[in-house]
Amino acid sequence: MNQGRGSVAIVGAGVGGLACARVLGEAGWRVSVFDKSRGLGGRCSTRRASVDGLTLRFDHGAQYFTARTPAFQAVVEAGLEAGSLARWRPRLIAVEGTLAAGRSAVEDETPRYVGVPGMSALGKLLAARAGVDEARVHRKRRIQALERGVQGWTLVDEAGERSEGFEAVLLNLPSAQATPLLEAHAPALAERSRACTFEPCWAGMLRPEDPALDLGFDAAFVSGGAFSWVADGGSKPGRSGGAAWVLHADPDWTRAHLEEPAEAVARELHARFEALVGRSIPAAHRSAHRWRFAKPEGIPEPHLLDADLGLGVCGDWCGGPRVEGAFTSGRSLAQAWLAARTA
Repeated sequence: MNQGRGSVAIVGAGVGGLACARVLGEAGWRVSVFDKSRGLGGRCSTRRASVDGLTLRFDHGAQYFTARTPAFQAVVEAGLEAGSLARWRPRLIAVEGTLAAGRSAVEDETPRYVGVPGMSALGKLLAARAGVDEARVHRKRRIQALERGVQGWTLVDEAGERSEGFEAVLLNLPSAQATPLLEAHAPALAERSRACTFEPCWAGMLRPEDPALDLGFDAAFVSGGAFSWVADGGSKPGRSGGAAWVLHADPDWTRAHLEEPAEAVARELHARFEALVGRSIPAAHRSAHRWRFAKPEGIPEPHLLDADLGLGVCGDWCGGPRVEGAFTSGRSLAQAWLAARTA
């Protein structure tokens, strides 16, 4: 499929990729987005589970986001007005080891926002604002090679399907996935990408048998144990069905159990959570998802770009690790590409 002049391929439909797509689309470029998964928004994702005929939603990736820059604040305000985003005011605590060992309230007035009815709503909002035609969103396409010729860039996925004729390819991928695509064409960019590392995270999902279970808090920053964060998604606005706990394991604990089966990890995280709160919590559902590239130890540049090649990278590992950091990185890459094209 030949795209013609003025076409850009964005590989990765995370927050950064969708932010990049909007800037380019507003400038009149034809944008095609490729992603290995079915959904949009990257780690702003929601896992569904059916329990006793009820569909539960677990925000098993990003738990919430903040908005400090005017551009992202405008997105949040639009989402609040549309009802696809909402402010979350959890009973938030900090825990050292276990609840019995010590807990303290987190007195923090920072507005925290979530998607409604799940975090994946942010990706849908960004896609709608980007104006990317659904026909140009290519889901379940894992790009494994890039080729460059006289007709521009060609993307080749793992099934061998080719998409041809792009003037630029902009990657919104974890550095470990971006580096192999960069190496053959832009070794300098690959070297900078390789400098970034990620900490992994096992995310447990737990539905108590008692859907009205109240542990006296909604979310906790945890230190000194298996977890870094635990939160009841049922406490977020726009949720229904009661308790739906997400349990984010500490990076060290995750590394020690990285290759274990998800079922075994879910069982262990359940037990560790019971130890954390000091009580038995029979489960109606439990599962786990492994995020290999959860928290970046990134680079200071807001993006990477070889304008002569038409090859660039953005993501939360460029400039800032949060959801807003990914958004800002995507905008920065698009703006740099446009500036280079008009220079």
